[in-house]
Amino acid sequence: MTVDAPETTRPSRAPSDTRSSGELAPSLVPPPPPPLPLEPLDLAHVPAHYHRPPVTLPPGYRKAIAWFGFRSFWGHLRRFAASAIATEDVDTRDWMEPTPPSGLVAKVARTLGVPPRGATLTDCLERDLIVDFVADSGDDAVLAERVAGMIFRDYVVPDLDEPGATRVLPRGDLLVHGGDVAYPVATVGEIHDRLVVPWNRALRDLGDDGRTRVLLGIPGNHDWYDGLDGFARMFRERHFAEEPEAPLEPLDAPWLGRLREYVNRFFAGETVQKQKALVLKGYKPLQRASYFVLPLAPDLHLHAVDRQLRRIDYRQKRFFQQWARDHRDASRIVILPDPVFPFGLPSRSGLQMLRALRLSPEYEPHLCLAGDIHHYRRETIGRSVHVTCGGAGAFMHPVLPKDPDRATAEVEWPSAEVCKALLRRVPGHVARGRAGLIAHAVLLGLFAPALGIGGTFLGSDGLIPGSIIAGIFTAAVLVMMGSPSRRTAVGVTGLGVGSGLVIGLLPSLTVLVMERFAAWLGAPPDTVVFGVLALLVALLAGGYVFGAYLAALTHFGLEPTQAFTALAHGSHRHFVRMRVHRDGRAVDLYVVGLEQTHDPACQPGLVDAFRFTPTPPGTASRRASADCGPGGLRPSIERRRTSLAPERPSGRPGG
Repeated sequence: MTVDAPETTRPSRAPSDTRSSGELAPSLVPPPPPPLPLEPLDLAHVPAHYHRPPVTLPPGYRKAIAWFGFRSFWGHLRRFAASAIATEDVDTRDWMEPTPPSGLVAKVARTLGVPPRGATLTDCLERDLIVDFVADSGDDAVLAERVAGMIFRDYVVPDLDEPGATRVLPRGDLLVHGGDVAYPVATVGEIHDRLVVPWNRALRDLGDDGRTRVLLGIPGNHDWYDGLDGFARMFRERHFAEEPEAPLEPLDAPWLGRLREYVNRFFAGETVQKQKALVLKGYKPLQRASYFVLPLAPDLHLHAVDRQLRRIDYRQKRFFQQWARDHRDASRIVILPDPVFPFGLPSRSGLQMLRALRLSPEYEPHLCLAGDIHHYRRETIGRSVHVTCGGAGAFMHPVLPKDPDRATAEVEWPSAEVCKALLRRVPGHVARGRAGLIAHAVLLGLFAPALGIGGTFLGSDGLIPGSIIAGIFTAAVLVMMGSPSRRTAVGVTGLGVGSGLVIGLLPSLTVLVMERFAAWLGAPPDTVVFGVLALLVALLAGGYVFGAYLAALTHFGLEPTQAFTALAHGSHRHFVRMRVHRDGRAVDLYVVGLEQTHDPACQPGLVDAFRFTPTPPGTASRRASADCGPGGLRPSIERRRTSLAPERPSGRPGG
């Protein structure tokens, strides 16, 4: 067995030292647990039973977001506001001054306790570099603490250099976050309660090895909904006279109470004091911009990208392209806020990011890591490897059945069979209101006026046309929710219209049944009673049909996210641990996963293990064809994707 990093000696502390906020005295802090051997997980396993979240939570701990609920509605409003601001070119990145890559190497080296004696981190460390990559984290606080206990451990993994041998893979020297730090909007309060506090508690319980590590990150769309305020307080380099303490207690303030406080202080002309910094114990942030370049090893550099809510700005283009021109022989590990091939199909935003970086999946060898989609997926496109790994805490996204229109994945987790089994739960989950009550409120708003007006002016006969009119509006809403494209327009429209008409006919069918039943009993019909009962049936059965519509969109591959957003399932959490070889000639990637996150007896397992081998020096940036422009794709993918309009020149530098 081999060990990647030398063990460190814990510094001794005085026994009289104490910690605030429930921390143990340093002398009582347990040592880190021994490395945990990882067994390969059965990726095709379909659990017969999933453990539910605990009914009661510790005081102040946040439950998982109900994405069709009113608590998440303000997140949608912030999304629209942030998108409008971005459209007006108000860009928080204007103040940023990214640290030069050589300067960032020096700062990281000093933080890790070694002198900056080389041009890359492995040169400074004189050993392999370990990097942890996580994305899409802060949601359910209890689940976040469980996931953190998985991320911050050492593991025994297969040695990819020697078949049959194992090696100890310690916790990463660097923790790199791929975006979407907390949900529904990554404000200071949400990051504090949904991520920082649970992760700090896990770090306390796992023990302290006395080392300081580096925290880096890029923002995702949910971070931008807050204008990067919360993100900056966690990831921006700090220059306080004294390092703030790592919090262990949640704010324990309901969102409505905080909103009322903001409103009261606004009208009083006062400001609300926020935490100056969001501190993760044992980790030090070093970046001064939301994007960076970090030379990891000789001829292997990490490029971390921020595209705001639209695309990479001209500053980043200039920053990344200049560094690439000066280091033509270097291969790249690229971290993006969302994948180039979500669910196996090329995305417009992903292709635009690669174009801005002057990368082609087919011709420039690179390793691309991205979150935003909450499952694990690895695929090889030409000479590049693309990994989607957004499983650090948010609800699970599905893996779709094989489709000739989608790129084939080498590894996917969870399996399509697992997702198919979970998909059957969606209609009942939505109907019972466990996904939130916004859908029921919308149905109430549609049906109550229609049924009331129809019943008032036309009696029981007016209920039927009133419900049909409401059903037509429902069908229009459902079609818009399905996000139809040229590829999916027919299927989404057919399912949306059919589901809307069914929902619209439910009150009418209820009225007909009740009229027949009243006639059989010899009771006089009561329009008010019929209308109320018809409305109740419309809300309950309509919620079920709405959930079935979302499930059908995913089942047929028309819209993959909405059904599992409503389900908000908390299983199949994972992260990536990378071993960057000292000479930069290889990167070993180990994907560690937790299938049943809410089951205390469930142990982490190995989801995937593979090696990325950069092209030998001198050939990394050479294309095989002069006809393929930056961001180009191999012809088989090119034929399947929606063509991108060429970038239009503008008056700003860099286009």
